[in-house]
Amino acid sequence: MNKSNYMKRLFTFLFVICCVCSLSAKGRSDARDGSVVEGRRKYALTIQENDEENLKEFNRSISNNLNNRAFLATIVSSYRAASHSQLTSLSERMLAAGIKALAEAARNKRPDWEKAVNKESTFVLELPSQREILDFYRERSVIGPLDPSNMLFSGFGCKQVIECEHVDDGKPHKPLVFDLKCKIRTDSVGIARMLNHGKFEIEVDYFYFDPGICNLPNDSLSMNSDKRIGFSFEKRKDLKFKAQIKITSSWMNQAMMVFNDVEIGTFDVTIDIDPQLLNENGTFEYRAERDKSTDKAKKIQITGDSFLVPRSYVGTTDMQNSVDSWGTGQYKIDMKLSQTCKINEAYYTENKKWQRSKWRPEWDLIRKRKSAKFGQQLLSIIGFGYTNGAWVTTLMDPMKTTLVQYENKWINGASSSMQTSTGKSGK
Repeated sequence: MNKSNYMKRLFTFLFVICCVCSLSAKGRSDARDGSVVEGRRKYALTIQENDEENLKEFNRSISNNLNNRAFLATIVSSYRAASHSQLTSLSERMLAAGIKALAEAARNKRPDWEKAVNKESTFVLELPSQREILDFYRERSVIGPLDPSNMLFSGFGCKQVIECEHVDDGKPHKPLVFDLKCKIRTDSVGIARMLNHGKFEIEVDYFYFDPGICNLPNDSLSMNSDKRIGFSFEKRKDLKFKAQIKITSSWMNQAMMVFNDVEIGTFDVTIDIDPQLLNENGTFEYRAERDKSTDKAKKIQITGDSFLVPRSYVGTTDMQNSVDSWGTGQYKIDMKLSQTCKINEAYYTENKKWQRSKWRPEWDLIRKRKSAKFGQQLLSIIGFGYTNGAWVTTLMDPMKTTLVQYENKWINGASSSMQTSTGKSGK
């Protein structure tokens, strides 16, 4: 090989290397600036238990009201059978139509856009605890099946994070979407409810919600992130978070009759996410100890109650003396979560007339979405255990979520890629 050809090849090689390095550097720069990363939605269902100090205080409250006890009568006849719910992360309304059906409805223009947006404005998710907790009470009782003394159970909650790598440094990042904590009502009204009716009520102790990364518009279906319409209080209104809680139990009474998975109570917690009450970070945060007398408390509504978990009849206390006793109770809690909103007509209309320039761009995005596959939209249960005084069921959505960093805020969309429930659940 002569020297001239050698120099030409060397020059060509160096030129290619420079081009590759330049493109690589540009890619890294774009990743820092434009930043599209994939993450997974992770949920935790918690069942909280009293510590020793809280348990003593609770028992003192019970002892002070002994004369009001009216919980010895059996309540078996008032229980209702409950079926085990299927775990899904699909929007019930969205699944009925599907993205493909919405795309084919483009001929009617605005009415079809309105119909599609209304369906995308509801997201429903079910979180079952899956396993029964064995001890509602810490100790057995010789008083009766609904003796509230030594109640370990103190409340429940749920939270959602998105596990991903931060776009700037590649380190693990877990932006919090929502966090709900409810506790048993133990004031004079709550205690009286237990002693006189064998039931307990709950109150919201803490609630956090970030509209910027919530599940609305509905992203339980696979879609390209550039076709997604992010949540905006300018375009949507009446944003609500709702948790429906069902408590079931299994026990045996003195007649040796066995009751399995019987529903003993339900609660509905509905919270209006008022944009006027968001903090400087654009999130809604409520702390009972701080906000009970504020406008935030007025946005929280709770209905329902539950019987105390029945203690199973276990015969004698020491297998020798003939003294009736009842066990520590076992129970299970399932939750159904939903997020809903409505179209803010004030944004899309002027002088009571719909403005095509406002709604048409959204419709163009909706009708271009590809048909999604719905078969693998099941959450994977990746953990169950006891930690920090609570039983925690951890679930992961197998669908990947695209996070986009925009003006230092995290907003979300659903990616077009999804793993099956039998695949890897992420790290």
